[in-house]
Amino acid sequence: MYFTVITPSPGREREAAHQRAIGPYAEHQWLWHFFPAAENSPRDFLFRRMDIDGLPRFYLVSKRSPQLLNGAWRVQTREYSPRLAAGAFLRFDLRANPVVTISRDGKSARHDVVMQEKKTPARRTRSCLLESVERERQARAP
Repeated sequence: MYFTVITPSPGREREAAHQRAIGPYAEHQWLWHFFPAAENSPRDFLFRRMDIDGLPRFYLVSKRSPQLLNGAWRVQTREYSPRLAAGAFLRFDLRANPVVTISRDGKSARHDVVMQEKKTPARRTRSCLLESVERERQARAP
């Protein structure tokens, strides 16, 4: 495993800011670019963002060593082999983005669970209205 710190390169903070995504989900997708892999490869890293002196700092634990994208970001990596003793206590913060996979026309896509639920009642209402109109049309047909 690897432990990595990714920070804007000194003097290139503005360039780094233009490249970085905003929001935890988008940041996770952006950080994935540091780990080139075949399509549909598993996301094999965890990260934590902390702002220090107004600049983002990303801490990552990963199975693979990240690759430098360009000079706007400094990537500092070292091997990481934690040694845990029986009975040791660990403290961590967890931020999770639960998703639901929806298949449509042979293709599947992942959607944020909360946003999906917000859309579902409107879709159900629209679907019910269409079904009602269709039943009424069929009832009038000779």
